[in-house]
Amino acid sequence: IKLGDVKARPAIRLADPTNAAFGWARTSLRASFDVLQEDKAAVAKDPAYGDPYYKAFGERTRAIALRRLSEGAQDLASLWYSAWLDAGKPALPAATDTHGGETLAKPTHDPDLPAPVSTSTSTMQVNPTAPVSPPTASVTATMPAKPTAP
Repeated sequence: IKLGDVKARPAIRLADPTNAAFGWARTSLRASFDVLQEDKAAVAKDPAYGDPYYKAFGERTRAIALRRLSEGAQDLASLWYSAWLDAGKPALPAATDTHGGETLAKPTHDPDLPAPVSTSTSTMQVNPTAPVSPPTASVTATMPAKPTAP
């Protein structure tokens, strides 16, 4: 699915956002039965869940995914639009590429959070055209001792 495949729909005024959200949940539940049916059909072609499964499943559920993405975008826009209307249509800030008045060339910081701790005196240089590698992390979990019976 490409960005251009998702069709933009205009936001609408939600008289009852809570009721609307439950309606969206019901719509998703109904769509889940179709997705499960298509999953079963794709598994019949490839029970090992290999590439043939994903190709068949993707082809069979593409229309559902496109419809739900379009509806989800409209639903979110409608929530924002309705909140703006309910707030009395306050003036919107000017569109800028800044956060808190700082240009993007400078580091930004949320004033409500503690100041970041610098671990180096060097300045990090960012190359916006360089490929991005996923972060790596190591996690160690400690489980509490199991209680002994009296």
